Amino acid sequence: MQQRVKKHLTELDDLIQRLETHIRLKLAASMDLSNTAAITKALESHKDHDLSLADLSAELDPTHSAEPVDPSG
Repeated sequence: MQQRVKKHLTELDDLIQRLETHIRLKLAASMDLSNTAAITKALESHKDHDLSLADLSAELDPTHSAEPVDPSG
């Protein structure tokens, strides 16, 4: 019984990791990562504190014109 539980926990950990990766890729897909000048500017403006994905997204898309990750929500 304990082996089955360990196997299920391993599968759940894998699913969680894959979901996190999928979400991060969806969030990053809406950003123009080829604009190195904008990325450099965002990094410079946050050099004294952590730069979150939300902060980077806001810097790269100040007008919020990117398609939402979940357009139905």
